[in-house]
Amino acid sequence: MVDTCAADEFSRVWASVLVDGDDLSKGFKPWLTENVGGTANDFETVAYGGPKDLRYPILAVAMVKVGKKLLLCSPFATMEGQKHIPNVTDCKVYLYADASASVVRSIIGDKQAVRALQVPQLNEWVYGKEFGVFSYEKTWEKAQLDPWIIFHTSCTTGLPRSILYKNLMMVQLDATEITPDADVETMSDHL
Repeated sequence: MVDTCAADEFSRVWASVLVDGDDLSKGFKPWLTENVGGTANDFETVAYGGPKDLRYPILAVAMVKVGKKLLLCSPFATMEGQKHIPNVTDCKVYLYADASASVVRSIIGDKQAVRALQVPQLNEWVYGKEFGVFSYEKTWEKAQLDPWIIFHTSCTTGLPRSILYKNLMMVQLDATEITPDADVETMSDHL
């Protein structure tokens, strides 16, 4: 859907910083596939920790394209909880922004099974070298039950439990746009 929107509505602003209306992932795909892996569709868990910026939505879309699921650990969880959730989701790679390096190193500790990789600065993704379109070829019928993002419970009653979102769950945001009262403001207007 992202690729279709980028192609059909190339002048539509996706974020406050628009680099290329034809391909929102320019400057990003090669780093990701070279460091995290290609499109094996193994749905390996890849975590990300960093400041609240455009890297979150960029990674959310990019992980789908490379056949991974994205784990988003809450910085408000206890350190014990933050160490627990990558273990129970079988996280193999923990991506982090420069500002989160020490926290992520504390989370993964000396676990050899988890690779820690610092992602490029946001400016490098947004204003960096241009690359070709990285297409997503799966049909909706084949992709609707694929895992997408892992969130977790709050840790207020013990260790967090993972919550797996699948592509099908996210279609509800689009469905609200075609309801009879779609001309009325909905939560989708704020996402």
